[in-house]
Amino acid sequence: KALLKDYDPYLRPRRLQEDPVIINASFGVSRLHDLNEKERKISILGYFRLTWIDEFLVWDKDKHQNISDIVVKTDDIWWPTIGLGNPISDFETMKNTYGIFQVSFSGVIAWSPGALFSVMCDMKLQKFPFDTQTCDFVFVILGYTKKDIVINANPDILNVQGTTEWDVLETKFLELPGGSNGLKIRFTLRRKPYFVLLTVTMPLTLLSILNIFVFLIPVESGEKTSYAISTFLAYSIYLSVMGSSLPDDAESIVYMTLYIEVMMSLSVLIMALVIIQIRLVFYHGDDPLPCC
Repeated sequence: KALLKDYDPYLRPRRLQEDPVIINASFGVSRLHDLNEKERKISILGYFRLTWIDEFLVWDKDKHQNISDIVVKTDDIWWPTIGLGNPISDFETMKNTYGIFQVSFSGVIAWSPGALFSVMCDMKLQKFPFDTQTCDFVFVILGYTKKDIVINANPDILNVQGTTEWDVLETKFLELPGGSNGLKIRFTLRRKPYFVLLTVTMPLTLLSILNIFVFLIPVESGEKTSYAISTFLAYSIYLSVMGSSLPDDAESIVYMTLYIEVMMSLSVLIMALVIIQIRLVFYHGDDPLPCC
């Protein structure tokens, strides 16, 4: 109570207000929650580890019954207001869930806020499924400039693990450009292509081989046209599946989609040749075609 008697929670915890508050920050990721290509959204379950020194909350523990730590309410002391700067929904600041801080006799205050952070990610999908994505999480400190608060970021991001679909190649802290105060956490992810190769690329390759065998089917069987149409419809289904899982992007073309379009065009050409072949057989019968 003696420490908080004349304490002003709206005043930065520096006896000389021209001195900046230095916040030591580290970031940990519990898991990569979701990466949705269709919505261009990435979500991580992460947490910060923030520490700073409050010069107004320092005491001599030898003179106070050897008390080295106390617990204070969040409303009674100063603490930084931090928010996700590029959220996918409404802007919100990080909350202190328990409503208290633990303060050591040296004035060190530790805070570990965590949440499910979701942001927009500008994905480049031309090389799908061999693509690599870079997504940024921007955290800003509200109400203070870089002269007021200095963030000392630990470059080692803890417990970064990928998913069954993505590998985490690199994580790093970056400074915000301009006069914005905060930090940017960049994740570089690489897709694991094996599932797509087995479920999409391999069947498409087999279909392209089967498409050629339509010319070996006798015209008398009456199955040449239906065979060619079935192959064309199979390509259409794969193209529809690809379109439903990828974002509507008019600026770039996914190479996999372009490959399916080329295969569909060849399938249409094969159908046209089959129809011409059937027409010629039924028109001329067994008579040889004229040479000119």
